Amino acid sequence: MKRRFFFVWILSAVGLMTGCLPSRPRLVVREYPGMGTLGSVTALSDEEAFSWAARCAQITREWEERLSVFLPNSDLARINAAAGKGVVAISPETRWVLEHAIRLARESGGAFDPTVGPLMDLWGFRRQGLARKPMLDEIAASRERVGYHKLVISTEGCGLEREGMALDLGGIGKGVAVDRCWEELRREAKGRPFLVNLGGNIRASGRLPTGREWSIGIRDPFDPGRIVATISLEDGKAVATSGHYERFVVLDGERWAHIMDPRTGMPVRGMASVTVVADSAEDADGLSTTLFVMGREEGEAFLRQTGRNAAVLYIPDQKPLHLFPNASMKKIIKIDSRDPSLL
Repeated sequence: MKRRFFFVWILSAVGLMTGCLPSRPRLVVREYPGMGTLGSVTALSDEEAFSWAARCAQITREWEERLSVFLPNSDLARINAAAGKGVVAISPETRWVLEHAIRLARESGGAFDPTVGPLMDLWGFRRQGLARKPMLDEIAASRERVGYHKLVISTEGCGLEREGMALDLGGIGKGVAVDRCWEELRREAKGRPFLVNLGGNIRASGRLPTGREWSIGIRDPFDPGRIVATISLEDGKAVATSGHYERFVVLDGERWAHIMDPRTGMPVRGMASVTVVADSAEDADGLSTTLFVMGREEGEAFLRQTGRNAAVLYIPDQKPLHLFPNASMKKIIKIDSRDPSLL
C-alpha cells in the first residue's frame, strides 16, 4: 500500500537531541537491508548494534518471505496467483497478519484495505504502469477487484474470491517486522536501551543512560532536510509516518502520490504527511496509512469511535506549512518555536 518516506530522524542517535546533557551517551547505529528498504538498530555499543542488526536482518527476511508480493513463493504471492481458484495453505504468522489487516479494514470502513493491489498496479505503483491517468472505466473495473470482504480465511488457508484480485500489505508489513525484531531484542537486551527502525517504522526500548526518553525528529514533508518538530518516544512506543513526497507517478504531467484511497480508487489528495505514535509498530504503521487516507476530521472521529490509543500529527498538503497535533500528540511533541507559522 505504501513505502515509507523517511520523515523521522532519530535525533539521539545522531547527536542532535534538544537539550542533551553534557554526558550524552555514545550511540551506535548499524544498518541492514530488508523489505525493499534499509533497517537499523541503535544501541550503546558496537557489539550490541552489530549483533542485533544481524538478528533483525534475519527476522525481517523471514517476514519478507511470507509477505512480499514480489517473491513468487511467498504466502502473499501464492494467494495472489490463486485468486478466484480457492484457498491456499499459509503460515500461522501470515494468517495472524491478515486477520489484523481485515480488522483494521472493517473498523475503517475500507480506508485501509489489504486487497488494494489491483489499484496499485493500475496507477503504476507496483510495476510499470500507465503513461497516462487511468480512465474512469478502468478505475471502476479495478475497484470491482478490491474489497476486504472478498478475502477468505478458513481453516484450510486463505484465498481471494475473484480472479485478478491481489493482496498488498505494504501499509502494515514493515510494522509487523519491527515488532518481531523488537520482541526478540527485548529478551536479549535485559534492560539495555535500543531502537529498531525499518524504513521509518521505529520502536523504542528503555531510556537512555541519562534518563531521557528517545527523541525523534519530524521532517518537513516539503523540505526533508528540515526538522520541524521533535517527539519523545517512551519505552515500548512506536512511531511511523505516511507521506506523499517519496513515491509517486507523473501521468499527463500531473504528479500522483502512491497512497491509495481504496474507497474511491484514486490516490489520496489533501494530506502531506501523517505521523502516528502507538503502542506497537504494527498499529503505528497501519494507522498512519489509514489516517492519511481519512484526513484529519474523519481520522479523529475514527479514533474516538474505535478507542484506539494513538498520538497523531497531521500535516496538510498546503503551504505555508502547518502542523496539527491531536490531544495525545500535544503531550509529547515539541514544535520548532522559531517558526510561528507552524503553530
